[in-house]
This record gives sequence, C-alpha cells and structure tokens, in this order.
Amino acid sequence: MNSYFKKFLTSKTLIYVGVIIGVLVIGACIYFITNQFQLSDIKTLSPEYQNQDWPYLNSSLPTEERVQDLLSRMTEAEKIGQLALAEKNSINNLEDVIRYGLGGILSGSGAKPEPNTPEAWLAMVNTFDSASRNSRLGIPVLYGVDANHGHGNVPGATLFPHFIGLGATNDPDLVRRIGAITAQEMSATGIYWNFSPSIDVAQDIR
Repeated sequence: MNSYFKKFLTSKTLIYVGVIIGVLVIGACIYFITNQFQLSDIKTLSPEYQNQDWPYLNSSLPTEERVQDLLSRMTEAEKIGQLALAEKNSINNLEDVIRYGLGGILSGSGAKPEPNTPEAWLAMVNTFDSASRNSRLGIPVLYGVDANHGHGNVPGATLFPHFIGLGATNDPDLVRRIGAITAQEMSATGIYWNFSPSIDVAQDIR
C-alpha cells in the first residue's frame, strides 16, 4: 500500500469522510420528508370551510365536542402540520402555511419584520394568521415569540430582569404585574404565545 492511501486512511480523514456522509444522509432525509408532506389530501387555498356547518366551528358547543369533531375530520398530514413549529425566517412562501397546515410559527433569534416597528409586527402576524385560515379546515396558526423578559424584540417595549432576579424580590404581586404588562404589549402586536416560563435553578456549590 503506497503512502497516499496510508495517509488517506488516517483517523482524521475518516472522520471527515464520516461527517460528509452524515450530512448527505441528513439532507436526503430532509428532502424525502419534505416531499412526503406534499400530500394531495391537503386542500390549499380552500376557504369554503367558512360555509360548512361543522360542529367544531360552532363556538356555542362544548370545547371537548368541538375538539373531537375537528380531530375526526383531520387527515394524518394535517395533524402532522398542526404539530409543526416553523421559524418565521424559514418560511419563504406564504402558501406553505396553507399547504402544510402549519400549527405554529415563531420569531426565534430575534426574527423580526422590516421595518421593526409594533405596527409591522402586527401586520406580519396578521398576514400569517390570514394565510392559515385559508387552509382546508381554517385552523388559525399560533404565533410565538421569546418574551421572557418583556417583548424585547420590539423597539420601545418594556424590558424586565431575568426570572431568577424577579424571584429574588420575593414579591409575587410584582411578578404578576410584570406578566400582565408583557401580555398587554405582546397582544398589541397580535401575539398570544410567550415562550415562558423557564426554570432557573440556583445552587450554592460551597
């Protein structure tokens, strides 16, 4: 065996080859899964649900009855879509919200509209909401944002200390009021899902 092949078979080279193969396999899996989601039983751009006399659309019925009725009408693909949470910047085509029946969208890592204003946030969220209501079953999308310390992705929003600092105040009423302020500022931008709370565990290792 010549020196070239001996060099190729070094552990470092094999690691690189393994990583490349792994990336290719993952890419192939993503491509396969993506194409599997494009099932014909999801009807896109179909607002006719508004004219249907389906029990789950009747707000006067008990919640459990409405849930069971909706689940009985959902295809497997629609259930998968409702379990999916997509990052805003990964949605390049608004019709994907309809086609896949996405259940949730989030602004992660500071994903924001341009310009970054409260009005633009509201318009962006309403656009996603309107698109989701054009899916076959018209299920509105749930939009989420990381507002653990206030609605901090929006300029002008009120910022608050981390939870561990708030806990150190030993003032439950203060924390409750902070939550109410954050909720009010989020709802002004059409968002009702805050990725909160987190559990901060402090330990004195001495």
